[in-house]
Amino acid sequence: MKATAFALHVSARVLPTLLACAILLVASSARSDEHPYSIPALGPLQLGGYFSTMGLLRSDADFDDSPRYYDEDGQSEGQFATFLRPHLRLQHDALSLYYEAELGWNVWGMNNPDLALGHDEHSFLMKHRELWASWQFDEHVRLKAGYQRVQDISGLFLNHWLGAAELALHFDELELALRFGQLPEDRFEGIDVRDNNFFSDSFFAALLGRLELGDGLSLEAEIDGLADDRVTRRPLYLLNGVLGLRFVDDEVDAFVHLAGQWGEWTNAALGERDQQSLAWAAQAGLHQKMGDFCWGIGLLALSGDDADAANTHNGAYFASAKNQSRTLMLSEDEFRDRYDNLDERISTQWGAFSLNRSGLFLGDLSVGYALAEWYHPQLVLGAAFALEPANAFDEQFVGWETSLINRFPLAEYAELRLVGQLLVPGAAAAVFVNDVDQSATRPIGGAQLAFDAHF
Repeated sequence: MKATAFALHVSARVLPTLLACAILLVASSARSDEHPYSIPALGPLQLGGYFSTMGLLRSDADFDDSPRYYDEDGQSEGQFATFLRPHLRLQHDALSLYYEAELGWNVWGMNNPDLALGHDEHSFLMKHRELWASWQFDEHVRLKAGYQRVQDISGLFLNHWLGAAELALHFDELELALRFGQLPEDRFEGIDVRDNNFFSDSFFAALLGRLELGDGLSLEAEIDGLADDRVTRRPLYLLNGVLGLRFVDDEVDAFVHLAGQWGEWTNAALGERDQQSLAWAAQAGLHQKMGDFCWGIGLLALSGDDADAANTHNGAYFASAKNQSRTLMLSEDEFRDRYDNLDERISTQWGAFSLNRSGLFLGDLSVGYALAEWYHPQLVLGAAFALEPANAFDEQFVGWETSLINRFPLAEYAELRLVGQLLVPGAAAAVFVNDVDQSATRPIGGAQLAFDAHF
């Protein structure tokens, strides 16, 4: 066991250093005067973004109608809010600079534009999401570094905004990439370098590849290493491997990903014993567009843990809580994540990761048809179940979602959106979400009305 911990520790610590040296070595040896560059000519400056103003109303925040004497505002939830995600890209020959921010989620009844930015919690919300630069040495080699969104090929494990560097290599049908980076954590030592070091930090390193097999079919593989030392005397070391297939053409997007996770959580078990992690995840999807008709199906599974949370084995998958499901309440609402999706609410958070000890199986079906140029309805159905009922009070059914998405295009870049929603919860969700009666499973109804624009 100690040998295993040592091997994981060495791999997680040495691998990022080796990757950094490889990136610097290739960067110093590649000839920057070779052309043509593979980055397309975008012009010197490009402005783009996504805007949304949304009204949201739901009948309840949980599945229990028991009166709460400490909550005089009632049990329903609702808000009007505005969100803007602008980005700037500067392109000059082989150099690309990119910046992206988020203004919002600014709630009309809370965030006051008359207050100075950062004055208090009621001033405008703003996030600096991405800030990176890339350099294209030739048609084969690209270097990228800075704050960026990093995803593994499945998005199930790493799917975060963080500081990272990437060296990408492209050779005909084969693409390879080396990555290393640092996840934000709570134990920040200070801006002054004399007050900072690389202990009590969270690092990752990755090697990924994609091989084009022809006719739209590609084989994908990745291995990630994580060393998380944020908690004193409880470091977490993980290796995550992903293997996938994807097929894409003008009408069809199909994929399947299988992930395995192995590692050690030091002193995490009862009696300060080490806890071994052995977990898995899988997802598959098929989406097809045939003229005005489109349909899709998706499957997701995350392994769960056994009934004993304090033993020396962990079977729950450390997940990003982001997946390819098209559900809006059972999983993340991709129109705008409000951090209230049910798969996160029935899990616990460990740093940047979501840990669901009851496991999860989620299936969804979507069907859409453009009835007119001004009206595109889509129906999304989804159902979720716990794979380890022993960790959900021996309950298995998590919930059923029905969402009717009505799009009213105003132009190619703007639309109105009206969404009707119904969530029928199961007892496996009620035990985590409800505060008073943990067996209550009252359905939640809701609606969204939004004005969206892309530019």
